[in-house]
Amino acid sequence: MKLIKKGKKKKGFTLIELIAVIAIIGILAAVLVPKVFGYMQDAKKSKVVAQARSVLMAYETYNAKVTIPLPEPKTCTVKKVKDEIANKKLTEYADLDGIDLVDDNVTLDKLKEATDGKKEVKIENSGKWTGAFEDSTGGNTTPSN
Repeated sequence: MKLIKKGKKKKGFTLIELIAVIAIIGILAAVLVPKVFGYMQDAKKSKVVAQARSVLMAYETYNAKVTIPLPEPKTCTVKKVKDEIANKKLTEYADLDGIDLVDDNVTLDKLKEATDGKKEVKIENSGKWTGAFEDSTGGNTTPSN
């Protein structure tokens, strides 16, 4: 005669199954987190280049609209362009209020270098670009304003 067990069947996961799932999640996190961080840095660098282009376009527009142009790009800074456009009420040609990732002391010749695509901008820990570029070895070159 067969004995029929009328007890409840145990439900749940074994320790091995739980460890396997945790290991898989850990491996996925180790692979994906650096990639996501890299994508975020690339997006920030793209935004810096877009803001640099906006400032350069504002500079060119300003010089086309007024009789006394701004200084040469080698000595003209982002702050100078912002101030002159605000002072002359030329904000309909260029709205530079959203320029927050490019440091105000960066010169326009550095902006041109950033937008020509030959050098990669280096974002500082503060989240701003101060005029430094990545060098070919992965370090950075110091800004020379």
